This record gives sequence, C-alpha cells and structure tokens, in this order.
Amino acid sequence: MATWLFGYDLEAPLPFIGISVRDMIFGLIILVTGILLVRAASASFKRLLSRTDLQELQVNFFVRALRMVLYIFVAGAALGAMGVDVSAALISVSVVIGFVLGFALNETLGNVAAGVMVAFLRPFRKGDYVQVAGVEGTVKSVGINVTELLTLDNHHVMVPNRLVWGGTIINYTRMPVRRTVISLRIGYEENLAAALRVLDSTVRSHPMVLKDPAPAVVLTGLGPHGVEIDVRVWAKTGDLWDMRNDMIAMIKEALDREGIRVSYQAVDVHVRGDMEKVLHPRG
Repeated sequence: MATWLFGYDLEAPLPFIGISVRDMIFGLIILVTGILLVRAASASFKRLLSRTDLQELQVNFFVRALRMVLYIFVAGAALGAMGVDVSAALISVSVVIGFVLGFALNETLGNVAAGVMVAFLRPFRKGDYVQVAGVEGTVKSVGINVTELLTLDNHHVMVPNRLVWGGTIINYTRMPVRRTVISLRIGYEENLAAALRVLDSTVRSHPMVLKDPAPAVVLTGLGPHGVEIDVRVWAKTGDLWDMRNDMIAMIKEALDREGIRVSYQAVDVHVRGDMEKVLHPRG
C-alpha cells in the first residue's frame, strides 16, 4: 500500500537514483543513529581500556581503530536500508578498488602495521620529547596512520608511522637523568691547572648538578687555538636546560674573575712592503 505525503508517493523511486524518499529517510535515520551509537561505544571502550595498564597512546590507537571499523558497518547498514545492494556494489567496483589499493594501501597498511608496533612496544609516551624521521618535537598522539608531534616553535607535524618505526627513534625525556657537555678552549698562555680548578669548583657548586654520576672536567685535545676542554655534568631531565643555561654564565663569570681568558679563533693579517704603500699611499 502506497504512502502519500503532500500528494507524493514516498515509496516511488526518485528519478536517476532509483531510491524512494521513504528508504532515504530510513537510511538517514540508521546513519545518524549508528554514528551516535559508535561514539557512545568508543567512549565506553576508551573508559574500559583506561582502567588497564595500557598507556594513553595505546588507548587512543585502539579506540580509533574500533571507531573506523564500526563506521564502515554503519555506512553499509544505511546503504542497505536505502535498498542499495551493498554486496553487488562492492563487486562492481572491486576491480577499480583493487587497482587503487594496490598502490595506495601498500604504504597505508605499512603505516597501520608500524602504528601497532609503536603502540605495543611503546618507544615513547604522550608528552615525551623525541626525534623521529629527522623531526624533533613533543609527542601528541599516535594514530592509525601517523604520529603527531608539536615542535619547539609550535609547528604541528604529522609523521607517517612507517617512517617512525622504520627509522631511529631518539627519546630525550624517557630517562630520569641526562648528561650535557659544555665545550670551551683555554689559550696556551693561560694557567691550565688554575683553569681546571676553577671549572671543577664552579660546576660542583650548582644545586641542580648531580653528585652521582659525578661531574667531570676533561681535556679533549690540543687544538690550533688552545687547549680544548669538555665540562660534563649530569642533571635530572626536567632540570637539564635551566642548569645548562646557568652553567654557561657561571663558567664565564668564574674564569673572568680569575683573569683566565677563553680562547677563540682569530686570523692575523700581516701587511708588508708594497701592500703597505697601496693601503697607505700618503704614509
């Protein structure tokens, strides 16, 4: 029995698309309802995983994967409710999809597989400062295809997971303590023993410098412009950059007080003979 609204048969197929208004309304209801149910299910799944030992990055990864699968089912159900033969449609475009996926999914599936490895083996956590694929930044999230970083100059960078997992990963903040090295050069005319004594006492006086491992002042070479020295100090990871900034200023001030000059590269130009007449023709 036909259903009429404003003189129009709601069960009559529309021109060109062959789907009735009633089926379209029914399909849209299923689509909207399905989207709401997927969001509710994703939120419940996230709360469930949050109670486990999984890290936040892992939880977000699995929630996104579940949401994607459920959205595919919802879209299929909505199309089926509209009278679209989903299986026939898939068969009709399978050749095209297969051709496209042969090129596109090669990298996509690689990104997904790499994302799973990152999520399980946890080379970094959300908030860690890392270097991956030549990019440094703070980890914001690990998605199905990409890892998102925020650089120091506030650039949002998305790195494909296959590049993250397939390359070297440097995690700068994972360890509780880190070492930094301050390199300098003392001129050959300066009192080396006094310089070493000043450097050692200066680094040990800073409250953020750890006693264990102990700091060290090490001679690293005899360069063309002076004796090369490394000041190696350890600090808690969170204190490292503040400590390093303070230490550079303290070393400079301590050496100045003792009258010890830091050597720098200089170029001596000697003017002789005819060149002097060229430069100073009236001299």
